[in-house]
Amino acid sequence: MKKSTGVLGVVVILGVAYLGATWYVGKEAQKTIEDAIAQANQRVDALLGPASAGTPSVKLSIDDYQRRFFSSDVTYTLHINDENKGPIDITMQDHLQHGPFPLQALRTGSFAPMLAHSQARLVATPATQAWVDSQKGGSPLLVETHVGFGGAGQSTWTFMPAEVAGNGQQFSFSGGTVNMAFSNDFNDSTSTGQFASFKLDNAQTGDQLQAQNIRIDSQNRAGPDSQVQTQSRATVDRLRISNSNADDEAVSIEQAMIGVESQQAGTILDASVEYGFGRIVVGDIDLGSLSLAGRTRQLDLAALAALASDYEAIAAKHGGQIGQEQALSREEAGLLRDRLAALLASDPSIAIEPLIWKNDKGESKASLQVDLTDPQSADAQTMDALFVQGLKQVKFDLSLSKPMFIQAFGQAESDAEKKLQMEMLGAMIYDQYVGRLQAAGLVKIDGDAAAASMLYEKDMVNVNGQAMTVPEFMQRVFSVVM
Repeated sequence: MKKSTGVLGVVVILGVAYLGATWYVGKEAQKTIEDAIAQANQRVDALLGPASAGTPSVKLSIDDYQRRFFSSDVTYTLHINDENKGPIDITMQDHLQHGPFPLQALRTGSFAPMLAHSQARLVATPATQAWVDSQKGGSPLLVETHVGFGGAGQSTWTFMPAEVAGNGQQFSFSGGTVNMAFSNDFNDSTSTGQFASFKLDNAQTGDQLQAQNIRIDSQNRAGPDSQVQTQSRATVDRLRISNSNADDEAVSIEQAMIGVESQQAGTILDASVEYGFGRIVVGDIDLGSLSLAGRTRQLDLAALAALASDYEAIAAKHGGQIGQEQALSREEAGLLRDRLAALLASDPSIAIEPLIWKNDKGESKASLQVDLTDPQSADAQTMDALFVQGLKQVKFDLSLSKPMFIQAFGQAESDAEKKLQMEMLGAMIYDQYVGRLQAAGLVKIDGDAAAASMLYEKDMVNVNGQAMTVPEFMQRVFSVVM
C-alpha cells in the first residue's frame, strides 16, 4: 500500500511539474511571439522609412491572443497601406500547442523540447476573399512552425493550387512550398521555395502572363553594431508575355534571374541588385541575353524617405507635379533643399555596373557611376543648384560592338533579302553616328567596337584621356546631336 502510494505521489508530482512547465512555456511562447513581431516591424520601418502620414506602410499586428493552459489561439494581420488601392489586410489564424512537448509535434516525430507547435491558416479578408473561396472550404495557405527555445525554429509554408477568376481575369497557380529556418533569437533566417507555374489571363485585353519553375532563396543575418545583412535570389526558367490578338509579338524570356544583396546599419544602406535574362525573344526575333547590375553605397534611407515625402506633399499642392511653371514658395524651396542636403551628408554613391547585351555576333556594355558628397559650405538656394554642387564624380564607360549592332538591326526582318538590306542600313547608321562621335573626340575605335570613357570630377571632364571644361564638353555633344 505504501509502495503504491509512493508511485502515485511520484506521478502526481511529475504531473504537477509538467503542468507548471506547460503553463510557463505557454507564457514564454506568447512573449517570444510578441517580441518577434515587434522586431519584424522595427526592421520594416528601418527598411522603408517613416510614411508621410506617420503610419508604417507595412505593419504586422496581433489582433487577438487567447492563451489557455495547453494551447493558444492567435490572430495575426499584415496591414499594407497602398496609396493607389487603399489598405490591404492579410490575416492568419494560428493554433498553438504549448511545449515543452506539444502533442502534434510528437505525432509528426519531433521529440525535441520546444516552446510551441504552430498550425496557421489564411482566412478571408476583402483582399484575400477570392483566393480563399477558390479552395471551397479549405485554406489556400497553411503554415506549420516549430518554435524552439533560444530563438530557433523551422517553418513550412504550403501554398495550395488555385484557380481564381474575377474582374475579367483568370489566375491559375500550381501551388508550392517555402521552407524557413530561424536562429540567433530569430535574427537569422534562411528560406527556400519553389513553385511550378502560374498564369494570368485578361479576357478583356487578351493579355497573358505565364511563368514556369520559380525558385527563391534568401538569407538574413544580424551582424555586429545592429547590422542586418540580406542575400536573396529568385529565378524563373521561362517567362512569357503575350496577347491573343497579336501572338506573333509575344515576348519570351528564358532563365530570368534577380539577385539582391544588402547590408544596413541603422538607416545607412549598402545594396546591390542584379538582373539576368538568359535569352530574350520578341516574336521571331532573338535578341540574345541581357544582364544588368546596380548598386548603392552609403544611402541614408531616412533622409531619402523624408525628401520623397516632402516632395510628394509639395507637388500635390501644385497639381501633382513640380515644373518650371510651378513656382515654389521660399519655404518650400528651402525645405526641399534642406532635405537634399541631409541626403548628401552621408556621401552616397549610385552605380550601374555594368549593363551587358550579348548576341551571336558579340557583346556591348555600359556602366555609370555617380558619387555624391556633402558640399558643406554650399551656398545654393535651390535643389538643382545644391545637387550640382554635390556631384563629386560621374564616370561613364561604353563599348558598342558593330557586328552585334548590325545583327540586332537586321533581325527586324525575317525575309532573307530584306534582312540583308536592314543589316546594310544598320551598318550605315552605325558608321555615320560613330564617325561623328569620333570626329568630336567623344569615342574611339577599339577593334570592332566604338568605346568611350568619360569622367567628370572637380568641374572638369576627361573624355578618353583628354581633359576639357564642362562647356567644351557640352559643345562637342551639341555638335553631334545638332
